[in-house]
Amino acid sequence: MRIDNEERAIIKNILRKYFGKHARIVLFGSRTDDRAKGGDIDVLVDTDQTDDCFTKKLLALSEMQIALGDQKIDLLVKAPNMRAPAPPVFSEALATGVDL
Repeated sequence: MRIDNEERAIIKNILRKYFGKHARIVLFGSRTDDRAKGGDIDVLVDTDQTDDCFTKKLLALSEMQIALGDQKIDLLVKAPNMRAPAPPVFSEALATGVDL
């Protein structure tokens, strides 16, 4: 995994702040491959919350940008009230990602 412990803690704390302490937080994509270089930070949050997920996503992204520096961060939010079916990237992220 190509994020350090401090970045991991920052991501987890911010996302739990907005999506609850029981939210599943998954790092996926190129940052899970120790042999790769560069790449954005791809994160999926699987939450049971349904209120204002879009607003919470924007706030969390802004806070992560400030805390982690100017890095490209892609944040996916999986919530019970999302339209079905979820895009394939969601199941791929959950199947191949690393829980933070």
